[in-house]
Amino acid sequence: MDKSWMRGIQSFRDKFRPRQSSSLVCSQKTAKKWTNLSNALATGEEVEAGSVNDGLITRSAFENQMYPTASFLGSLLFQHFKSRSPSQGRDKDPSVMTHSVFVDNMTTVLALNSDTQQADFYFRVFSKGADTLNEDEMLLLLVTTVKIACSATGLSQLITDADQQVLHSLIRSLDVKGSSKIEVSRFQRWSWENELHLLRGLHHYVVQSLVACSGQPNDRALSQLEDEALPVLDEQDRYLQLSCVALLWFLSCALPSCYMKKKEAEMTMDDLACSYSVRSLSRPPSSPHFPTSSSFSTMSPHQFIQQLVSASNLTTWTLLYNSDKHGHAFNRLMHHTFHYSGPTVSIFVFESGLSYCLAVDIEWRESPNRWGGSDSVLLQLKPHFKRLDSGSNLAYLNANARGWYKGILLGRDAERPLIKIDSDFSTCEIWPETPDKLLCAEVWGCAGSAPKMAQVDQIKWENKAAEKLQKITRPGKSQYSTDKFLVDLVKNNRYELSS
Repeated sequence: MDKSWMRGIQSFRDKFRPRQSSSLVCSQKTAKKWTNLSNALATGEEVEAGSVNDGLITRSAFENQMYPTASFLGSLLFQHFKSRSPSQGRDKDPSVMTHSVFVDNMTTVLALNSDTQQADFYFRVFSKGADTLNEDEMLLLLVTTVKIACSATGLSQLITDADQQVLHSLIRSLDVKGSSKIEVSRFQRWSWENELHLLRGLHHYVVQSLVACSGQPNDRALSQLEDEALPVLDEQDRYLQLSCVALLWFLSCALPSCYMKKKEAEMTMDDLACSYSVRSLSRPPSSPHFPTSSSFSTMSPHQFIQQLVSASNLTTWTLLYNSDKHGHAFNRLMHHTFHYSGPTVSIFVFESGLSYCLAVDIEWRESPNRWGGSDSVLLQLKPHFKRLDSGSNLAYLNANARGWYKGILLGRDAERPLIKIDSDFSTCEIWPETPDKLLCAEVWGCAGSAPKMAQVDQIKWENKAAEKLQKITRPGKSQYSTDKFLVDLVKNNRYELSS
């Protein structure tokens, strides 16, 4: 009997059969893998027979295997997943989660595409169900995000006093004091107004940690994780302003993508470990190959992210100028900053306690005209964060042109600059006409080591050209120098007069 017509009908049914969304399929596969992991861990721990059933995910497996970087994050997420579903039957047990509850929550997490959705979700996770956070809860949320970013880059996860100051500066920007609460709507509005993406790295880490256990990595999440790694500094010391990892993390969330651009040339992980002289950068694993999907299930999320970022090209920021190291003078700033053909990030610290960041997307220059591209940004960092100005023609620097202000002006309004720094590199003025004193200045190049090498070559060429212009041709053996001629002439005149 010819069954071709039956196959045709079956293919027609398959074509118009409603298909499950990719996120739901991924959630189901992830839940199955978590269930198997829970059963395996329970068996290894010699749990009593019958206490572990198929379709259950245990709290211990979820907390210990998911978030080694921040173990309490797994606890908060497990509790949040449980609270979002009605407690019926086996769901009443606080130590386990059913397959269906996990799938529902996993599908929700995968659908958090916007910053607004992510803020609403993680506010409720860290507040245990509420849409407001107090100061301590907000600080815990920020510290967790910083630690995850450090973990992804391979930096030390120790939060120092300097890091705490940066995070408290952000909290002050949100007007969180004492027992007062901050609503998620205010946080969303504040982030939108200042073009911040503070929770994006946290969300990508959560998604990757959930999916990695299933052996079915989410390609979109993995590609985004590379952009969450912090820039790697080519020099690290306590006197540098950007040695504060919280400040480095914050700038990575606040600045346009051109300052975080990866290097084009690929490097193996061994080359990466040898190239960067960051003391706190942990040496990547010995294998230079990116792990295959078959190894995902045997690798913790922390190890996976380390492999991922190590195999990719990290952004490198190169120190161009530091006033404590290279000299607190206007000409020293120009000498070390000019001829670097790439975007730069500068930090200015003042005696009053104010601190600012200037990010310009083009090369520094001396001119009576203002300069800076469309991605240039001026930020206030302390005592609280504020996005002051952005856009083209944000900066001005003049040292020689007569009739023009000699020094640095920051701000697009030529008549009312936000910051004025005189050419003596000490006298300053903060709008509106508040005198101040510059304590420290620091400039970092964000285009890697190649522009830095080109800058060094350009400076050497200019020095040699200047030496040639100043060089005086010395006479040979048959020639007399001007000094010798004058001395001989005086001697001869004296001899003639005496005779």
